[in-house]
Amino acid sequence: MSLDVHIKQGIELPLVEKSGSQSTYVVVAFQGWSTKSKVFDNDLNPNWNELFTFPLGKRGITYDDVVDITVYTFRTDARGKVIGVGSFNAFNLVETPKQVRPIKLKDSRGVENGATIVVGYEYKVPEDFYLVKQQTRLAEPIDQATLSVVNDIYQIRFLIHEARQLTHIPCDPVVVITIDKATKSTQICEDSVDPVYNEAISFVVYDSPFNIAKEVVHLRVLNTLRMDEAALIGEFKFVMMTAFTSDAIGWDEPAYKPTDACRTMFRKWLIITHPTETPKNIKGFVNLSLSIMASGQKLLAPPQVEPLLLNVFPYVSLSALSHKSCDFITMC
Repeated sequence: MSLDVHIKQGIELPLVEKSGSQSTYVVVAFQGWSTKSKVFDNDLNPNWNELFTFPLGKRGITYDDVVDITVYTFRTDARGKVIGVGSFNAFNLVETPKQVRPIKLKDSRGVENGATIVVGYEYKVPEDFYLVKQQTRLAEPIDQATLSVVNDIYQIRFLIHEARQLTHIPCDPVVVITIDKATKSTQICEDSVDPVYNEAISFVVYDSPFNIAKEVVHLRVLNTLRMDEAALIGEFKFVMMTAFTSDAIGWDEPAYKPTDACRTMFRKWLIITHPTETPKNIKGFVNLSLSIMASGQKLLAPPQVEPLLLNVFPYVSLSALSHKSCDFITMC
């Protein structure tokens, strides 16, 4: 896998050199690597047209991978001045691997300076990668604008089934879930890197489906044998909109409208990683189910489906998958 960054051109770069003319170049940084373009002389609308390739290995792009772009002036006798900086979240390329985007540059104070740099991106993956993803990824979410804005009492219920292949040894793991400012956890599972919980965590909120869909779920796995920052084994974040998808159970409930039905997704595998690591390394897997129920709605039973025998990612062993039906969801 690799990421191509194509620096196309700059538009209306500000003149920051007192000499009245300036030459410019671009520095592109991604996942700890950085590279720079050729110098373009005496032009406030430079056409660099230069391609950079960043290797990704087998891990792919994660939700917090950002491409940072900085435009400098070039001087032969001293370090050049910063004309502007911009960034792009590479995770947007997971669904649309090839994009061209104008990025507005900001000065050192974080204020847009009127300049734009046009950048092309291409996320290159093996030919069979998206075929596998299509068999296991969640369907496209419904339009958030169609969700009800009427407040009601909702129960957001997580069922933590198990975790697999946690990297801390020895390990007494606990799963912690945070929504907004509310935090709840499972019980501690002693001395296990493959803990089985089968434990429910519930949050009760008074809000509308429209607002609930925008909430971010922050799941962490902690090793309770450690009391410092090293206690964090890994984490995973996703938006509640994940549960409002066309393959989530609840669309065929006759008593409710499609946009108001109980939303339930069953046995999704989350790949947990450590937020400070670059590149990201897999720290384990967590399997959970999620239901969003309004007042009076029943908890739906899981569907009867065939076991999943598919190796979802080439670097994940089949032992990471449960014998029960499951699939993976991607980070936000």
